[in-house]
Amino acid sequence: MSTKDLWALLWHPNSEHAHIEPLERTLSVNRQRYTENRPSNGWTPIHVGTQAECEQAAEAIKPTLLARAKSDKFMADVAEVFGQ
Repeated sequence: MSTKDLWALLWHPNSEHAHIEPLERTLSVNRQRYTENRPSNGWTPIHVGTQAECEQAAEAIKPTLLARAKSDKFMADVAEVFGQ
């Protein structure tokens, strides 16, 4: 299996979002950043497989992402109430 057949599930810790893209694109973006000596864009590969496998992995992490988003919203609301 070549990288052309593989996909990556990427996660961004700052936004608690995830998305799926062809692995070739992930590698191309990272090689370009390396060549230009630019820092990472923050997207972290957390699974590599077929598109279907990445979609399954994305479904599996959805509850965690939703729980984190609710927790972040709660903490933002508390900070607003207390003026922080």
